[in-house]
Amino acid sequence: MANHIYAYRNADGRISSISLQEDDKHTEVVQGDDEELIAFMQDRPERPDDLYESDMAFVRVIEDLIEVLVDKDLINFTDLPEAAQSKVLKRRGLRGLNLLGDSKDETI
Repeated sequence: MANHIYAYRNADGRISSISLQEDDKHTEVVQGDDEELIAFMQDRPERPDDLYESDMAFVRVIEDLIEVLVDKDLINFTDLPEAAQSKVLKRRGLRGLNLLGDSKDETI
């Protein structure tokens, strides 16, 4: 099944919003290489690169929050679901932080 981009045009005939799903407003299929679509995407205030950078910074905030909660004995790292533990351990291993509450000098 092919993915389509559906556009809505304003009264001036310019693309004013897009959707990956057709609805009452977004009815025109536009190709990914359409010049008007590219111009619309470049004019957006928050481009995907900006969102990615913001997400990465926010991930660090969440990591730091988990560390604070563990350090203050408000949660145990093992209270997190296994999938979350695995993901956090993978990232924390890169930073050399110990979340298991053992010796502060050890790293995981």
